[in-house]
Amino acid sequence: MEIPALINIPDEVFVTCNQEPIHIPGEIQPHGVLLAFSIPEGRLVYASTNAPSFLGVDWNNLVRLRLHDWLGVNEIREHLDDELVSLLRDSATHRLPLKFSGRLRFFAVEAHLSDDGNLILEIEPPLENEYAESIIPENMAESFRLKRVLLSIENLPSFQAAMEKIASNVRSITRYDRVMIYRFDHLGHGEVIVDDRREDLESYLGLHYPASDIPEQARKLFLRNRVRQIVDVASKQVRVVRLPHHSEKEDSRSEALDMSLCYLRSASPVHCLYLSNMQVRSTLAVSVVLDNKLWGMIICHHGTPKYLSPEMRYQCDTLAHVLSLAIQSEERRQHEQDVLDSQACYQRVESVVRSRRSWQEELFSDDSVLLGLLDAAGAIYVTEERRHSVGKVPSMQTVDRICEQLRNVGLQDLRKAESFCDLNIPEFDSSLDGGGYLAVVIAQSPATYLIWFRKGQSQIVNWGGDPRKVADSFQVGQQLVPRASFEKWKQEIVGWCVPWTKQDELRAKAIGLFISVKKVEDANRLKSQFLTNMSHEIRTPMTAILGYADILLDQLTEESSAAREATETILRNGNHLLSILNDILDLAKIESGKLLIQHEEIPLALFITETINLVSINASKKKIDLRTLLAPNLPTRILSDPVRLKQILLNLLSNAIKFTDSGSVTLRVDVDSPRIDDSDVISFTVTDTGPGISEENLDRLFRPFVQGDGALSRKQGGTGLGLVISRHLAESMSGSLKATSTIGVGSQFVATFKVGRVAESPLDVGLQKREGLKQSSQTIEAKESNLQSQQARSQEHSAVRILVAEDGLDNQRLIEWLLKKRMSATVTLVENGLKAIEAVIASELAEPYQVVLMDVQMPEMDGLTAVKLLREKGYEVPIIALTAHASEHDRALSVEAGCNAHVTKPIKWDELNQAIAAVLN
Repeated sequence: MEIPALINIPDEVFVTCNQEPIHIPGEIQPHGVLLAFSIPEGRLVYASTNAPSFLGVDWNNLVRLRLHDWLGVNEIREHLDDELVSLLRDSATHRLPLKFSGRLRFFAVEAHLSDDGNLILEIEPPLENEYAESIIPENMAESFRLKRVLLSIENLPSFQAAMEKIASNVRSITRYDRVMIYRFDHLGHGEVIVDDRREDLESYLGLHYPASDIPEQARKLFLRNRVRQIVDVASKQVRVVRLPHHSEKEDSRSEALDMSLCYLRSASPVHCLYLSNMQVRSTLAVSVVLDNKLWGMIICHHGTPKYLSPEMRYQCDTLAHVLSLAIQSEERRQHEQDVLDSQACYQRVESVVRSRRSWQEELFSDDSVLLGLLDAAGAIYVTEERRHSVGKVPSMQTVDRICEQLRNVGLQDLRKAESFCDLNIPEFDSSLDGGGYLAVVIAQSPATYLIWFRKGQSQIVNWGGDPRKVADSFQVGQQLVPRASFEKWKQEIVGWCVPWTKQDELRAKAIGLFISVKKVEDANRLKSQFLTNMSHEIRTPMTAILGYADILLDQLTEESSAAREATETILRNGNHLLSILNDILDLAKIESGKLLIQHEEIPLALFITETINLVSINASKKKIDLRTLLAPNLPTRILSDPVRLKQILLNLLSNAIKFTDSGSVTLRVDVDSPRIDDSDVISFTVTDTGPGISEENLDRLFRPFVQGDGALSRKQGGTGLGLVISRHLAESMSGSLKATSTIGVGSQFVATFKVGRVAESPLDVGLQKREGLKQSSQTIEAKESNLQSQQARSQEHSAVRILVAEDGLDNQRLIEWLLKKRMSATVTLVENGLKAIEAVIASELAEPYQVVLMDVQMPEMDGLTAVKLLREKGYEVPIIALTAHASEHDRALSVEAGCNAHVTKPIKWDELNQAIAAVLN
């Protein structure tokens, strides 16, 4: 359990603790010797005062000897010469032979480089058996014992069992009275989570200890020097002195030797008193490090002095590493479980929000979802416009203060507290008996937050002694006196909620993500509605503008050149406006994911010929050479979307012609070698000899509403959307679109597509061209023949009776004029769907209408509703939807309602004439 609040200890206490210079104590524990040598001179500069008696060398000889004189065996000495730095920077302990009085004795020597640049040797007592041969069996026995320990941990059923097994084995190795695993919380307090002890000792399991028990500078040392033993807290420490002879360079060094990494470093007097008050005489602390942070410690206590050999300390250190790995494994397992839980949480919320009501109302009407998933008392969804709440929430003053703290928090980030005390609100929020909150940021502009609340409650925290005693006895400027009693002390904490768990946080993020997705869907829906309405509102008046301009142009004679030029300008700019509108609608479909890609058979040669024919007139006007190069192994037919593919190629070719003033534009079509998955990769490369595009402008080409060269684009016209749409279309068709360019030379655009293969055998290039031209010619002839047939049918149906349902007066007049003038039709006009139904029913008693042109968007009753009602009543009169709604989705809705055809505004007479002829025949 995490402690929700710090015990009220003055800051001065922590300052005093943190300022104690424990890394330069100037003393070591008495069971070993410390020697410090200058590098690279190898001269002895520091020594502990027990060195002569411990090593059997008098001070005079000790001072004169250099590092190499201490290392005895030549092989080991040379080994250290070669790899000294790499060995010592690892702070590795080596069992090295030291030569004293002509006799070879084995000492445990730990060597490392200190932060102030000295080579420090820490020497511990020789083993009972002095020769190297006797060391090998002992090391092997220790290794086998450690292997058995690791195997015993490997297949334990739970993480808790693994921790208990590790503590038990540490105690078995060390024979300490007590071995604890101690974990830190986010505030630095510690809790005993495993306590393996002698049966007669009181249990410390579950006890908490304040962060002040292990000051900040001690925690830093525990990160670097991860194994720390105090053999006897009551022993007299041995001074480390600086030797009198040294060079001028060495004089510049600090008088105090940095002993941060020393195993023999003496303990802080405050810490020794702390341990004595706990009735502890010897202790071992091994750091448990996770992601370079101190997760916790393995702490051993003993009632009498106790020395551990380096081998035993290494085994304990190894077990601490095993514990770190077990923690990592447990956290990884927990993370995977949390991810699954988070996904399940998202799916549960999604399954609830399925009605026709708004998702906010749906989500906040079900307490079991929003509150149950986080075990919360209440929740509130805050936006700039409104607030949705469920369950018990605190005062709006409290909510507003939380929102203030969320203004600088990142998107989808969390802020949590187990108490409202950090909000600095004068009065206690009684609505939740205090309590805490967990908030997730949905958006910052506009500000959107989701906040959960839990009720405050009374909690009991068990401490190892009353930590307030430290503060009671403390006086500024004096040495800190640790508490004398460690009897269990209970603290009651009121007004704090149950802490928020990692699972709570992940669930909160999952719900926040769900809301973010819904907000995006809402925005896309509103944007789609806006663009649809905008399309309708623009297309409807454009129908009258372009229609009447077309009529005017038809009636002007060749002599009225100024009037004809003005009318053609109206038509040209009106069609350009429609092209812009179509680009915007296409981009909106792409961004909303509603763009549908078709897969149809395309005769490749004919397709290329028709595409080239569409742009050849503009190339001829500018006297630009338009070339086509076809690879010899192109397939006869491919499977792709002919409309979108043509849209991309027309955009690339039109741009190339538009921005090229002289020279040529070339379309090259290639195919990769046949693939085994019945598909080909076709590439269309458009190369021009235009002015070229700079690298900076090349990067801007595929950004929406951004034009490459502003001045050139303004001169030639354009929205900056064509290439953006083309790239999106290419990617939607399993392809890509890339561009390269050289200033003064020209540009090259390469569109590549993975297409289905319909015919395996390639065609000869000449044959493809001839067939393409032949088919193109046949198509033109067919179109001319079809047009003549339509004109004939128009004459044939000159007395056709047509009902037009259209609410726009200008469009009524235009459509009526077209039908009467060009078809000699009898026309009846109505302004809405309801009157259209009445007119159809009434006509059945006299002369039924042969065709109904039905606008979709009209007042009182829309066109599609009217069509559905007529079909339900059994009327089979042909109906053509006449509308400004131009998407494939709109066309599908017309057919579903019962329309026989769908004609878009602005009205093109050829298209309308074909539709009428088709339904009449």
